[in-house]
Amino acid sequence: DASGPGSGRRCEPERFAFRGSILSRSGLPHVGQRASSNCRDVSSRRGVKRFVKSWLINTFAVLVAGYVVGGIHYQKPLDLFVASLLLGVLNAVLRPVLMLLTFPLLLFTLGLFRFVINGLLLYAVGSLLKPHFVVDGFWDAFWGALVISLISSVLNLLIGTTRARVKV
Repeated sequence: DASGPGSGRRCEPERFAFRGSILSRSGLPHVGQRASSNCRDVSSRRGVKRFVKSWLINTFAVLVAGYVVGGIHYQKPLDLFVASLLLGVLNAVLRPVLMLLTFPLLLFTLGLFRFVINGLLLYAVGSLLKPHFVVDGFWDAFWGALVISLISSVLNLLIGTTRARVKV
């Protein structure tokens, strides 16, 4: 079946599969029978592809922040990849908790306190990965997080790793 990526057809799971002479609703093929499409493999490949794109974009954004902001330093390119991966993990795990805890402050500042939270997370990455990835101070982390947010937002929008798309 040609329902994979690029075929133009949506990948839909099988509704029925034959098991001998009995029609099964489980959607699982019988031993020796091949499924016509494996949607889980296709969606997991898309998820991995989206993750890698996002990680590379964030790594590039951290690289640009290292050049633009004088207080962000790294020793080797591998340190940059590890720092952006750790920043992504902290953004996925700690950032929602911090946003919830500081919700009144976020409302009062009309969302601008979000940049302080991003700066704190970047500073935490610098503290955890010292001496390989160093952020000299909070203000360097703040400006670096601002640069990272801008670069990654623009690139994610242009490349299409988010749901929003730009059509030219």
